[in-house]
Amino acid sequence: MAVPLSYTNTFPNQDYAVLTPGTAKVKVVIPASTTASTDETIATTDLTAQTDTYYSVFLYGTAPTYSTLTLTDNLTITDASKAYIRFVNFVAGPDATSTYDLVVNGTVVVTGVAPLKGTAAFVPISAIGYNTTAVPVQIRPTGTTTVTASGTLQPYGGRFYTVVARGVAGGTGAKAIGFAISTNR
Repeated sequence: MAVPLSYTNTFPNQDYAVLTPGTAKVKVVIPASTTASTDETIATTDLTAQTDTYYSVFLYGTAPTYSTLTLTDNLTITDASKAYIRFVNFVAGPDATSTYDLVVNGTVVVTGVAPLKGTAAFVPISAIGYNTTAVPVQIRPTGTTTVTASGTLQPYGGRFYTVVARGVAGGTGAKAIGFAISTNR
């Protein structure tokens, strides 16, 4: 199945694509355009899918070098009154040596996530009621109060969220460190 995506987008936007168990080829392609006469494959990976198992496949890197990271997603709800969040760090660049903390509503919920492919498993966080004001989310260098990137989230009970940090250490503008939040379930 071919699906167009732009920078920081996800497919599917919520929930998961259904795959037949076995090996599936995941291929990321820049389609032909008015400036390029043919498609350009920038990354491929094989995903060995198992029954009743969820996976996330991430594309990361800076042009022209891209890679993929596949994670098995444990979406087991241990407390339906909680939301669950994980942190994936794709901050790149020659100075990308800092580890980061994920802070939700003023509380450090994940700490010390390494740069460029560092990941943290889903952890429970306090949920909010529907139609309630979103809570602040921040990425900070580990052990500091310096905010590297910030945004908001409405963490609803029983839902799973992934915060993906991206950008280039020391970058500005489009290359500044930021994050995107996707809903896994």
